[in-house]
Amino acid sequence: MKKSLYSQYILLVFIATFLHFNTIQSQEYRDNFNTKYNQSKDSAKIYSDQLIRSEKLNERAFGHITKGYLLTKEGNYDNAEILFNKGFNEINKIKNENSKSEEKLHALYYYSLYLLEKHNIEKATKKISDGLELSKKLGDAKMQIKFRNLRGRSFSILGLSKEAITNGLETINDIKTLKSELLEPFYNNELLRAYLNTGNRMLSLFLFEPENNEAYLDSTAIYLNTAQQFAEQVNLQPNTIHKRQILNLRADLFYFQGDYKKAIESYKKTLKVSEALGFKKRIYQVKFRLAEAHFHQEEYKKAKEIFDSISLDDLNQYRLLKNSIDIKYYYARIYSKLGDLEKSEKYIDTFYNQADDFYKTLSSTKIDVFTKSQLDKKKQVLNQLQQERKTNLYLTIILASIFLLFTVFIFYTRSQRTKLKSKVESLLKNMEKNEQKSTSNTIVDEAKVQKILIKLKAIEKQKLFLSKDYSLNMVAKKIDSNSSYVSQIINTHRKKSFVQYTNELRINYILQKLKEDEIYQKFTLLAIAESIGYKSLSSFNKHFKVITGITPKQYLQYIKSL
Repeated sequence: MKKSLYSQYILLVFIATFLHFNTIQSQEYRDNFNTKYNQSKDSAKIYSDQLIRSEKLNERAFGHITKGYLLTKEGNYDNAEILFNKGFNEINKIKNENSKSEEKLHALYYYSLYLLEKHNIEKATKKISDGLELSKKLGDAKMQIKFRNLRGRSFSILGLSKEAITNGLETINDIKTLKSELLEPFYNNELLRAYLNTGNRMLSLFLFEPENNEAYLDSTAIYLNTAQQFAEQVNLQPNTIHKRQILNLRADLFYFQGDYKKAIESYKKTLKVSEALGFKKRIYQVKFRLAEAHFHQEEYKKAKEIFDSISLDDLNQYRLLKNSIDIKYYYARIYSKLGDLEKSEKYIDTFYNQADDFYKTLSSTKIDVFTKSQLDKKKQVLNQLQQERKTNLYLTIILASIFLLFTVFIFYTRSQRTKLKSKVESLLKNMEKNEQKSTSNTIVDEAKVQKILIKLKAIEKQKLFLSKDYSLNMVAKKIDSNSSYVSQIINTHRKKSFVQYTNELRINYILQKLKEDEIYQKFTLLAIAESIGYKSLSSFNKHFKVITGITPKQYLQYIKSL
């Protein structure tokens, strides 16, 4: 009996040793892959190919699974799916149930990452739940943490930012609770990752509704600082992936705080790390944000240069469909800023069409709500741009019309002024000729007529015609003659009636007076009319226009402009 118990004890020790040895072996090739992956993607790919050629089922299975994951990072989803299927088939061949479950657990982790990258969220959610349940069943604290991280990521992709934040906080708490069950390097790395992930979730919630969630931007900064302080506290040198995440989160903070100059510097550093890692999807995402920062910095040509370097085929390959549409939005605005309105309109139309098609392809209502909100905001900006453009076009037409009318008016005014000048100069010359002519007439007329003409000339010099009482009878009395004889002499020698003669005397006088006397130029037209004997303004205007061909107002404006 004692011998039998002893034999059973030895058997149990052997089995435990065997299982422990296998566990160490399985842990070893997984750790080796993680080490290679942190060094470079190419090193990890070479190691996965080595595992695929292994004679051991679990190593071959892990090799197929990790190679599928690496192809996922390159956007080669079809071949990745084939390798994942091969990996799961190899796992099903493993006879040891414990070993099979352990390999399946890790396979589910990488397969869930593949599904998240491919945005097959419904299936990813199920696989993550399966993985979390299996990790608890196996008592694998390390994988519990990893699957919790994946759950947070799925919430984030679905636009469930608050749920993602709650999951992040629970993950931080779980890591601290399970500290005794975790190796120190893993504990430090995962806690750092959890802080950074939670910071990113805070940022996502801010982006969903920036106007009402500004406090989450501050929370993002807090978690970024907490992550960096924790790394310093435990003397942890962040691996390349964590370094990229820290740089990118800091760049995002600068970007959304409006400090685009610092954002550009940080995005450039992030881009270098992403290129070193060979993460093409991250490269395109960082390039896109870098171009946006240059755009907001009003460096439109630089922004366009970066957008031009992003292949639309690659964006489609990596399911970055929204980025592909957003580039059309920025092209529309950039060409508008650069003055190429035709290209701007072309990209506005393209943006509208692709955005509408994008709505139809979305499989998740939650994704639709989040992305539609962002795209609708961009639509509003482009609508406003078009409205401003139409308004500017109308203003341009109106201003051009006003300018044309103003130009015509100027030419017309100059033409009228030239005509007016010609008329005025002609009037003033005629005044001088009439004066000379009337003087010569007094010499050749008969003695009696000559006396009357001399007396008329004296009356003219006395300016008696400026009186409101000036009349033919008044003139006849002044020269000791009768009105009929005076009228006849004026008709014969002046070639006009007494009324015409009187009006010409008055108008010729005021023409000269206004030209010479600036004080007169300040009088009202009625005051001017009354000063030369007219009883009404209308009578003055009428006779002035008949004699000169222009109005008193026109003449006055011309005289003032000299």
